[in-house]
Amino acid sequence: MVIALAVGWHSSSGRTSAATHPSVGQPTATVSTASPPPAPAAPPAPASPARPASCQPLSDEGTCYEPGEYCRDDNHGMTGVAGDGKTIECEDNDGWRWEPVE
Repeated sequence: MVIALAVGWHSSSGRTSAATHPSVGQPTATVSTASPPPAPAAPPAPASPARPASCQPLSDEGTCYEPGEYCRDDNHGMTGVAGDGKTIECEDNDGWRWEPVE
């Protein structure tokens, strides 16, 4: 008995197939395999770090100011609240910086 195997790729469907061709009078079997499933979606990006809702003003990056950090020009003389909840003021102390209020 002679068995021939034919394998093909169907570019329009993205499937492969294989068929056996046994000698005359024997049944023919066909095997098909589907394309692999698509890769899973990437996990969602982590949320930005939580910041206290009471801190203000916020830096250009959206974070709370802390004592010793430089102030923006439009914050000169302003009073605000640091990330730890303590009052800070933008003062000219060898450069405009957020300083703790005593």
